[in-house]
Amino acid sequence: MDFTVENYARNTPLSHSVAYGRFEVAKWLKEDLKVEDSGGNAENLATDFISWADTGLGLITEEEETQRRSVYSLFNSFNDWKKEEIGDSDEYAEE
Repeated sequence: MDFTVENYARNTPLSHSVAYGRFEVAKWLKEDLKVEDSGGNAENLATDFISWADTGLGLITEEEETQRRSVYSLFNSFNDWKKEEIGDSDEYAEE
């Protein structure tokens, strides 16, 4: 199964896992299956949720905020930065 295929709304399984705050699913897709967020949709969505949480408007609960920050961290890890700088390579994958 190809986990990079977008639906008609240009969403992927990764962007859906981010939208629903499913950290374990997003982590599995990114770290185990090495699914890339080529269009940046999932990362942008993760950033949006953190921005909304930081406004303090109470749009999400504290528990949801914790999960959203965990999801966001998947796109801002040292391993992710190395991939962006050097290019995606299995030799730089976390063990």
